[in-house]
Amino acid sequence: MKVDAFEKGLTQELHPSDSIDEAVTKMVRMALAIEFGAALTRAKGAKKMIETIAAGIMQDPTLRKQSLLIMDRYAGAELRKTPGAESSEIH
Repeated sequence: MKVDAFEKGLTQELHPSDSIDEAVTKMVRMALAIEFGAALTRAKGAKKMIETIAAGIMQDPTLRKQSLLIMDRYAGAELRKTPGAESSEIH
């Protein structure tokens, strides 16, 4: 169930125009919200925690590669479900 919620959230939140840093930050925020509740991501100090986790992912070659694969899979997934959208909105 949590994986399904995570995937659905990524489909809604990730966009082809997101930078890698933005996408990783969104993925971290989504993972924390699914695992521990959305209130955690709004708590005092959460922004710094999310930024620290995202920076750690970006610095690790394996985690960065996995993040890029996730971004590629889910960014614009809603657009790909819309007939004709893929040719005009996804590059």
